[in-house]
Amino acid sequence: PAEDLQRLVGLVVEFAPPLQVVSARLEQHHAPALIRVLAGNELADVLGNFVNRTLTFAARTFGGTLPGRGALTALDQDMVRVLKNTPAAAGDHFEHYRFREAVVEVMNLARAANKYFNDAEPWKTAKTDRVRCETTLHVCVQLVRSLAILMSPVTPHLAEELWARCGYPYSIHQQ
Repeated sequence: PAEDLQRLVGLVVEFAPPLQVVSARLEQHHAPALIRVLAGNELADVLGNFVNRTLTFAARTFGGTLPGRGALTALDQDMVRVLKNTPAAAGDHFEHYRFREAVVEVMNLARAANKYFNDAEPWKTAKTDRVRCETTLHVCVQLVRSLAILMSPVTPHLAEELWARCGYPYSIHQQ
């Protein structure tokens, strides 16, 4: 329900705008379009890849805790800008029952997150600049959390799994 997403507003990244997504009930005739959007392993290849890389690296490098955040570089700021724009864009699509377009917006955020992870090279900065690595992983973990929230209207079980993988002891829907 819309109330659940409204309660999640405060949980989105500290530098993200309020989540403007409404949860609409997916009627049966919308399911085939969503399945086509997520078909071909795109969900696993794009979203799953980013989530796995981020959380595995964070667990291995920082013992599974959320690393601190240092000063944001231009690369970080570009990623944050994409993150700030996605809830409003996806939310507009959800509000107008354009579920396919909403999912495309969220998947574009996941693609941008994968590119950010690659470009930031935290596996290198873990050895050379710990604060830079912490900042990168902080942004990435916040992206995982935001992706879970943004996917919750269309894939509630996946969103719940992502939420749990982030270490939250309560349901994403109990905000």
